[in-house]
Parts: sequence; structure tokens; C-alpha cells
Amino acid sequence: MTGNPRNRRSNICRSDIRTQLWAAQFNVVIGNHKRPEPERDMNSIQQRDLSDRAAIFNNFLKDYPTISSEPYPFEFNSTTDADTDTTAQRIRPAVNDRPQNVTSTKENDPRRDENGIVSIWKNFASSTTLHGLVYIQQKDVHVFGRIAWCVLLLGMLGSFCFVLVELFLYYREYPFTSLWSIRREPTIDMPTITICPFNFYNFTKIKESGVSESFFLGGAWANVSPDDQDTPLFNDTFSDLQDEYGFSTDSVITDSSLTDGRFTQLQGSDMWTKRNLKNRICFTFNDFRDEFKSIKKITPDFVFRIHINLQRQHLSEKAFNQGVALYLHKKGTTMANMAPLLITPGLSTYILFSQIDYRFLPLPYESFSKSGCIDMDDDGFVNPLLRFPIYNRDNCLLENSEKLSAERCGCVGFDFVGIFNVKECTTYEWLFCFVFVINSAFWEYDHICPDACNDTQIDATSTSSIIYDPNFSPESKSYGDPNYVHLVLQAKSSNIETIKHVPELTPLKMVATIGGYLGIFLGASLLTAAEFAQVVMASIKYVIVKRGGARGKEK
Repeated sequence: MTGNPRNRRSNICRSDIRTQLWAAQFNVVIGNHKRPEPERDMNSIQQRDLSDRAAIFNNFLKDYPTISSEPYPFEFNSTTDADTDTTAQRIRPAVNDRPQNVTSTKENDPRRDENGIVSIWKNFASSTTLHGLVYIQQKDVHVFGRIAWCVLLLGMLGSFCFVLVELFLYYREYPFTSLWSIRREPTIDMPTITICPFNFYNFTKIKESGVSESFFLGGAWANVSPDDQDTPLFNDTFSDLQDEYGFSTDSVITDSSLTDGRFTQLQGSDMWTKRNLKNRICFTFNDFRDEFKSIKKITPDFVFRIHINLQRQHLSEKAFNQGVALYLHKKGTTMANMAPLLITPGLSTYILFSQIDYRFLPLPYESFSKSGCIDMDDDGFVNPLLRFPIYNRDNCLLENSEKLSAERCGCVGFDFVGIFNVKECTTYEWLFCFVFVINSAFWEYDHICPDACNDTQIDATSTSSIIYDPNFSPESKSYGDPNYVHLVLQAKSSNIETIKHVPELTPLKMVATIGGYLGIFLGASLLTAAEFAQVVMASIKYVIVKRGGARGKEK
């Protein structure tokens, strides 16, 4: 047998009670029946007696709603007793008026429906960890106490919603924080060293050739006009002028050596490469274009010594600057927009350098600037530059300015002749076209040359002392010979400094922050949210089932 045992027991009890009541009334009417006396109207007496008993039975049923929720009607039939030849009023239930659903349980009684929506939410309120909800639904709590708890709960809920909105708005600002750290490595990257003397033309050769000295000092350029295009020097390129009237590498870099404290790794001026950079001459060591002369890694034991002859005897009398500009930059990058270390003549300068790595965040984080930066660690990143193996903003601006010069002037600098397949600019083209294009290109291409998110800078500090070494400067044994510069470069240590930007609000921190606010304001947790979702689903399911049952009954 299936069904609820409780309902079966109630049905059995209900049938027994009815049977006993009917039998009792039947026995009273039939067993105790007496023949009516002639002077009395027995039918009216019996009719009145049965009506009273029916009223008593109906009142009995009202006191027991589990038996029936409606008064139970009766009807009376007149039958003839064959043995006694008497007419008796037999009582039986009215079949047509009897309710079809006489079995009423807690499932169909709306007043005692424990599976209803109200009961579901009451059970949730009494068992949840959500603070204050249990006191709102308890009937033994005073009405003012329930109202106070309701107001307090709504206030905490509003506060939670407020801080949640503020947290979301703060997250949309994409905040970040800076982390500073130092890590020790066995080796560090060897930087590129570029030395640019302030005076790079041999004015002794210029005077011997009969060329105007003011042309190389810039004086002639102030008075030049487009009509001077056919002037001999204006048809030459800077490379031609620098090769003919400039200083050679071995005349400037008289000696250099790279040692690890025990053995000399490289020695001589052939370690350096002469670079014709627009209107000046520079000498570079460890350039990315010189694979056979480059060094990738060094230890702090390495010492790099450089002896520089400024060739003061061949300088112009009108020269107002002496010394050298020293650039330390990452291998594969240009030093076009870098600030140099200015080395004073006649001194022995000791330079300690260290490596600093910068790690910024790409957009939407404005980690570097509002224009953002390019994440070179991204798998989809492709270096757009043709000349440089490493992308950074200076390399991008320099290459795009040369590209613009190739389009508008039909010429480029010496290093980009093979890249864009155009000729090198002459001094005249450089003066009347190249300079203007380069200056404007830095503004035009600023928006398409964002900074790199990953960058490495070389930090350097220097100290100096006066030279007094007869073997080093045999031409003069006096202190502080202004014709020479002695440089000593060494890594400060094998420590690499790292400055890194990281998101301030990660998904894990967001979950932890929201959980903290839930606990502070409402005393809830993620499991409480799961319980709430379960209650909502149970309520929806209950409504759907009830509607389906009601439609079935209507049909």
C-alpha cells in the first residue's frame, strides 16, 4: 500500500467514527422503536429526534477538521419492516450531497500547509546565519522588537549595497600598486657603451683643405639659402664629411681593455665601431649590429678601462666645449633621447652601473601613462620595427621619423639607407628638409609609439680624480692633462633592481573583500548565498507544481 501512513490512519479513524455514529443512531431509532400511540403523531416526533441527532453529528465533525472540513448532510428514507409491519425512518448519508474529497490532509489544507512558500521561507529564516532574520519571523518576539530588527537588517543591507557599488566603481578605475624588489643574479646584462666627443672634426685637416671653418662650426648654416644648393660642401653627406675631416677610431680610443680580474677578455681599439649619427661622430662598444664584438653577460668582477685622446691640438680655436658624452643603454636600443654622463677632460672617472627592470601594466591600466604601453610578453606581440631587434619608444620614434624623411625628403640617415632603400641625405637636404621632418615626426608619431611595458634602464654613478700617469699621457707630466680622459666602468653588484606594477584588485581580492563586507554587515557567507538560491528554487518549483495541479482540476 502506498501513500502517506498518516493519511491512511486518519482515513481509517474517520470511517470507524462515522460507522459507530451511524450504527448508534440506527439502533436508537430502530431498536428502541415503539409503535406509535393513536393519540400521538409519531412521525413528527421521530423526524424531530433525527434532526437533533444530525445536528449533534455535524457539530462533532466541526470539532474534528481532520475528519471533514464541511458539515456532513443526512437524508431520511421511509422503509417498511416486513416482520413488524412498521414504518421506520432509516438514517443514512446523502450520497449526492456527500463531498467528493472527504479526506483532508495538511497538503490540501492552506491553513496548515507546511510545504507552502511561507513555510519554506520560515524554515530558511530560522536556520540561516543571516543576522536578525530569525527574530523577525518569531511570534514570541514583541512587535516593536520585530520592527526594530527589520529596520536594522534593511539598514545593514543598504550599507552592504553601498560599499559594493563603491568597490565596483573603484575596480573600474583599474587601480594598481608598485612593488620594489631586488634579486641577486650570478651575471647581469652587459650594456652598450657609446662615447661621443664634443669636438669630432679635425680642424687641422679643414684648414689644410682650404674649406671654411665656420661651415663645420655651424656659422655658415645660419646664412645659407636654397640658392646655395650647388655649394660643394652642401652636396656631400655627413658620412663623407666625417670620413674626410673627422677623427678615426684608433686616434680617439687609444686603448681599452675588458678584464675579469684575472684575464683580459678583449683589448684594443678594434673593439669599437665608429657611428656617423647625423651631425656628430660617436664610438660604440657592444652594439647589437656587431655580433662578433658583443658581450651578453658579465659578472661584477669585470672591469672595463678606456683611454680617450681628445685631440686638443686639432680642435678649433672657437670650440667652446670639451670632453665626452657617455651613454649607457640596453643592448638593442638607441640613445637618441637619453641624458648622457658628461666626462670632464683631465680626470680619471670611475663609473659604477647597475641594472633596473621596469614592469608596467598594459591598458586598461594607466600604469605608464594614459596612452598605455605595449606588453612585449604577450603571445600575440610582434615587433613592428625593422631596424631594431627590441621595441621601445625611442626606437619606434627614430625609425618612423626616418621613414617619414624617406617619404618626404627622399633620403634618410646613414644607418637607415639599407632599410628604406633610399640614399643618404646630403648636408643641404639635411638642413632644409630632414631636420624639419624629424622634429615634426616626434609629434606626429607620438600616439603610435607608446612605451614598452617591459623596459631596462642602466643607472650609473661616477666619481673622478686628477690624472697623473706619465705612461698614460707622455706628452704632459702635469696634473690634470686636459687632452685625456680615463674611464673605468664596473658593475656595482650582481643585484638587479625591479620596479613592478601589479593590479590592486585581483579577482581573488574582490571575492575576499565582498566576503568580508558580507560578514561585517549581514553575517552571511557564500554558503548563505547557496542556501538562499536553494530556497528561491524551491519556491519557484512550488508555484509551478501548484499551478499545474489547479489547471488539472479545472480540466
